[in-house]
Amino acid sequence: MTNTAHSPTPAPPFRRTARRAAVARTAALGAALALTLTACATADPAAAPAAEEVVDSDVREVGSPDPRAVISYDGGVLVVDAGSLEVLADISLDEPVRIAPAGDGRHVALNDASGIRMLDTGTWTESHDDHGHSYVSDPAMTEVAFPMSEPGHVVPHGDRTALFSDGDGTVTVLDPQDIADGDPETEVVTLPAAHHGVAVVLEDGTLVVTEGTEEERTTVVAQSADGAELARTDECPRVHGETAAADEHLVFGCAGGVVVYGDGAFTTVAAPDAAASIGTARGTEQSPIVLTNYAIEGDDTARVALVDTVAGTMRLVELPAAYASTGLAMTDAGTGLVVGTDGVLRAIDAETGAITSETPVVAEWEVPEDYTEPRPSVTVLGGLAWITEPATDTVHIVDLDELAVIDSIGVPQTPNQLVVVSG
Repeated sequence: MTNTAHSPTPAPPFRRTARRAAVARTAALGAALALTLTACATADPAAAPAAEEVVDSDVREVGSPDPRAVISYDGGVLVVDAGSLEVLADISLDEPVRIAPAGDGRHVALNDASGIRMLDTGTWTESHDDHGHSYVSDPAMTEVAFPMSEPGHVVPHGDRTALFSDGDGTVTVLDPQDIADGDPETEVVTLPAAHHGVAVVLEDGTLVVTEGTEEERTTVVAQSADGAELARTDECPRVHGETAAADEHLVFGCAGGVVVYGDGAFTTVAAPDAAASIGTARGTEQSPIVLTNYAIEGDDTARVALVDTVAGTMRLVELPAAYASTGLAMTDAGTGLVVGTDGVLRAIDAETGAITSETPVVAEWEVPEDYTEPRPSVTVLGGLAWITEPATDTVHIVDLDELAVIDSIGVPQTPNQLVVVSG
């Protein structure tokens, strides 16, 4: 494993001039941070550094949070500046990885055959009473690792992150803020049987987790922090995928619909088509409505679903083009985003299901049969979205207020997954 720095990769021609794009990017990035961070507010101007300040040989104090992105590729991961996509580190790895936010705005979980390891992106903010101090350092792999058989979903929620091991049916729970200390305390929950599952820890310590076997999984269970069962549903065949909506309502995808957990009980929301399958859900804690995929075997009609977690309803939206699960996202404002195979980013009003905007972003593409193959994906942080285009080794940055591309920047590897941390 190597860790080498690269010079910034020259960007292709912008859709606007370089000057206008830079100004727009800076403004939009500031808006994103205002929505996602509170620790950086400074009541006393003297409390924040006016310019970058060297704290030691590696750590530098900076004037505001400095978001960074991690991009996986075949052979490693890139750590880049989230605004300019300047490469800060290129970390070679022995095998392909899946990546996910660790939950602290700084670390990213790398999932491979041996388990889950933590990557330090080198950007963070420390709160001090009514203000915060922001720091950056060189990105690097940490010594924090969780060996497990067939590591699966990594789900941060509130102040806990749950790591699911498909191979042995265990859930490892930790406080992601402890990762920086190098030896986070963990709690391990052992399930009745190993399966491809997922777990979420709510703010009161309730663990909501799937149960099943390698052959069948239909169950989701909620249990208290001391292990007592609170609620159960066995009405979620092929349960897969989860997301959190407003008021800690959780949505799990099923064959034939979804299951919603909220206010201590499970509710089944049936799909209009009994043959439909839902396995990907995208939500935001600011909206009660969740965006999901919607698939019927043998039916090529492109649809997504909007699930109202309070009303217990599902609305279908037909789209002009197909999509992949990586191309679904929800904004903080509760707008659904879908990147179609026609290269168009569509915005969907979650309340009405109307397509409110269509923005060409990438070239036309086809959904690969192998789910591990790179395809366009969308990642949202505050007022910005990052959309990868593997065919051209490009990442596009979209201003979500204007739903316009403000930058298109080449990267030195073919991007697969992309995760943005707020710093």
